[in-house]
Amino acid sequence: MHPWPLRSGRSTIHQVRCQFVGVNPTSLVVDGDGVWVGGWTNPEVIRLPAVGSSRPRDVFLPAKRSLGGVTMVAAGAGYIWATAPDSRAV
Repeated sequence: MHPWPLRSGRSTIHQVRCQFVGVNPTSLVVDGDGVWVGGWTNPEVIRLPAVGSSRPRDVFLPAKRSLGGVTMVAAGAGYIWATAPDSRAV
């Protein structure tokens, strides 16, 4: 992991970390102190800490494994939502 300073518009992020996340990550969503990333290869979402340096946590979804896993990730109503269209599941 290599930290870089980053400035965008009126906001400044003091440190950005690069971290390997899954084999084929898809969309991501930031919710509270977590960053959630969908996994295309497996029906899973991966939680990364937005603050601190704890390890990523894989959450495997009860969907069948097929050509595609999770295509979209969203946050709302206190939950993390993931779509797995090949399984016709949210």
